[in-house]
Amino acid sequence: MNFALKTAADTVLAYTTGRAGGAPGVVAMATNLSANVYAGCAGVRGLGKPQAMALDSVMAIFSTTKSLTGTAVMQLVEEGRSRLDDAAKIDAPEIAQNQVLTGFDNRRPAEMDTGGHGLYASVGDYMTFIRLFLNDGAGPHGRVLQADTVDAMCRNGLPAGMLSGGWTTPIPSLSNDGEFDPGGPKTWADTFQRNEAPSASGRPAGSISWAGPGWAGLGNLYCWIDRKNGNGGYWGSQSLPFMDAVSYPGYVDFEAAVNRHVPSQGETRGQHHATRSGRPARSGRCARRQAVAAAPHRQSRRCHPLRPPRPACGCRHWTVVTACWACGPAARCCRRPARRCSARAGPR
Repeated sequence: MNFALKTAADTVLAYTTGRAGGAPGVVAMATNLSANVYAGCAGVRGLGKPQAMALDSVMAIFSTTKSLTGTAVMQLVEEGRSRLDDAAKIDAPEIAQNQVLTGFDNRRPAEMDTGGHGLYASVGDYMTFIRLFLNDGAGPHGRVLQADTVDAMCRNGLPAGMLSGGWTTPIPSLSNDGEFDPGGPKTWADTFQRNEAPSASGRPAGSISWAGPGWAGLGNLYCWIDRKNGNGGYWGSQSLPFMDAVSYPGYVDFEAAVNRHVPSQGETRGQHHATRSGRPARSGRCARRQAVAAAPHRQSRRCHPLRPPRPACGCRHWTVVTACWACGPAARCCRRPARRCSARAGPR
């Protein structure tokens, strides 16, 4: 268990639900490529209700269903049963009866269409979907999308120079005015919003999400997918209006805690560093080890595990701290953990 992450995230949830005017209840989870690294909940299921929020509480997930719909559409595209350039009425004839906005004055602020929802799920259910995109379309029971399709869904789809901004609400009782990651450049991919610069919460440029920046759910539900570092998360609550002054900052603080305390898994997805010899280095090697291995007078040497000498205190009860000559082997006395052996062993 990552105790640093648990402590930080539990604090965020407790403050978000416990402060004056706070959210009634929150469920928040974060995942790496293979499993959840954090799952927590705080508060109650509704104002004036005694039932505590639970990890498996079922929520109306509102517009975070859009990504599920987009995934289903791309499955049809892969199967050749639909094309992205087709008119929507070909696949859904009833859409032809809807009125469509054909023009607007772009000098006026854009208004947000609050839309609707049709799915209920627990946050844990949604984490499985987030891992699908972290793993390039591979699910726990087989491939759902091809890796190239996932890449295409995550690319910027707007014309050069066009950015996504904030919104002005037409219904204040449902949503506040707002903007995800205010001031940061954002664009749109298929069903996702992209941040084109590092976000305030520490997410790298090119990540996709449904809030901060990204899309979200009307009941103050927010989530992100960081394919570069191999993590994602979901913040679930059931309160209005959307983008309230407590829930959204709580989500940003939660994501920031994950980015601070969860190690990057990006290189495990096949992104390797190249060594001077031209062969890829195994992910996880420290920069010093690579630099030493690439030095001209040590090109033929490899990293050798070594048994460091005993601590300077002479104690026989010691443990190995590092065991590579390039990384600086050292020993530590288990009875005097503050003391380190200052000796360094050379290569064999």
